[in-house]
Amino acid sequence: MILRRALLSAGTLDQRAGAAAAGRIQHQGHSAVLAAAWIEALNNAAPNGIFARPDHQVTARISGEKELVTMKPTTVVTTAIAVAASLLVQAPAAAAMPITISPGDRIDYVTDDGSASFCTTGYVYTGTNGHAYAITAGHCQTDESGRVVQESSGATGRFVNTVVAPPRSGGPDYGLIDFGPRVTTRPAANVVTFAAGGPTPLIEVGQTVCHLGVSSGRHCGTVAYSYGDDQFMTTDMPASVPGDSGGPVWVTDDDGQAHIIGIWLGEKTSADASRRYGRFASLRAALDILT
Repeated sequence: MILRRALLSAGTLDQRAGAAAAGRIQHQGHSAVLAAAWIEALNNAAPNGIFARPDHQVTARISGEKELVTMKPTTVVTTAIAVAASLLVQAPAAAAMPITISPGDRIDYVTDDGSASFCTTGYVYTGTNGHAYAITAGHCQTDESGRVVQESSGATGRFVNTVVAPPRSGGPDYGLIDFGPRVTTRPAANVVTFAAGGPTPLIEVGQTVCHLGVSSGRHCGTVAYSYGDDQFMTTDMPASVPGDSGGPVWVTDDDGQAHIIGIWLGEKTSADASRRYGRFASLRAALDILT
């Protein structure tokens, strides 16, 4: 019974595994036929499972083979055990899913004392050093030292360059995060896939632009005017929500391809409080300043 079970186990393997152990039949796909033939031969030679002599020869005719195949019972058992044992060898572990960062991801800034705030990633790329980088709003980094944690994957990075101009100056507001070499950048958010690489389109007044934030989602409006050296104002968008800062601002070309042109900063109210604008900073300027 043990012998028959071992042979049945051997028969579940590809024939090449059996051939490696026995040095016999080398035709792929005959393993089940091989096992069945040997079981039949053993049953015929010793119905009660007992052989009179240890050197007793057992002969089997394998379907598809021109010649008879002969082995000692001990050889058959050894082969069966070897092949069955190979079943215990574990298959290689499945490759771990890569850790990725993308535009539109939520990132938490966790200070050394444990307090946290969150923003949105605006643009990602892989540096010449192989590290994954993300650009977000500079004001997403507080005055206290800390680390950045991408919410969904747990990828950890640190701000390596931050430039924030004084309020209402229209100047830069950018932060560069280094996530290290073990993180992969992916130019796709949950709702849109962005063009990878290539020149950043110019920003023009009157353009239709969209932005994505982890708090409010996706919204589109129009570029109303430029503000200072780096920023632009938008209309026709709902009020900005905390957490949206740093998210991607993009235009869509005639082919339907989305191109990131800016980093969302929030909103600005006119001096008389009668008008409210969305506000974003130029990605082209961010790349010039930070990289």
